[in-house]
Amino acid sequence: MGKLTMTRRTFAKMTAATAAAVGIAGTGTALAESSASSTSTGEVKRIRSTCRGCGKMECGVWVYVQDGKVIRSEGDEAAF
Repeated sequence: MGKLTMTRRTFAKMTAATAAAVGIAGTGTALAESSASSTSTGEVKRIRSTCRGCGKMECGVWVYVQDGKVIRSEGDEAAF
């Protein structure tokens, strides 16, 4: 097997290209989205979800959704 060599510059370029590809391909649906939210009744729904802001753990949160848009979020005390 041949010796694998890579410079820091090449590594940085490959990392940026991979991140861009993942950003383009990441077209999944958010946790707060649902097909029932397409009606505009003005009703506020409270949905249990998770926060992945720090990347180390998933903290519990409550997300408030109105007309398919997040209007507020708060920590879930029961999740700690």
